[in-house]
Amino acid sequence: MHSIDELMASFVVWHGEVPVEATPIADWVARAHASPWIRRNIGKGIVQSYVAGYALHGKWWTFFFDRELRADVVATQSWRVEAYNNHGPSWSGTFLYWPNESRWRHSQYLARGDNFGRHVLPEQSQTTGAHPADAGVELNIAADGTCS
Repeated sequence: MHSIDELMASFVVWHGEVPVEATPIADWVARAHASPWIRRNIGKGIVQSYVAGYALHGKWWTFFFDRELRADVVATQSWRVEAYNNHGPSWSGTFLYWPNESRWRHSQYLARGDNFGRHVLPEQSQTTGAHPADAGVELNIAADGTCS
């Protein structure tokens, strides 16, 4: 990963809630967006965390990322992610990111399985039926908890 924007985009793809056709909301677009939530939180918004926003056909999704410093995780980063959208409940969770492997997992993946924390009812591509989580992300964790 080269930037925080790329890190956030990789999470959105891995998590799978946002359709593949959705486009990132640029700062200049956010300032004129119809939704007050988007205008206040994306780009030069009032938020104190990293924020990524996406839009498609009048729908929008926002993800807030806060890095957590934890002594119990080695060679990984811990991120608290909060998500909001225009059509449903919000959610939040703690996720681990392995920078050397560009790999995401929920913080409880060892106890609950590799896909725990991903979007359970993914919105599939409007045009191809493809799911964003299938876009070149390979996820492999051995029984002993090591990543490959």
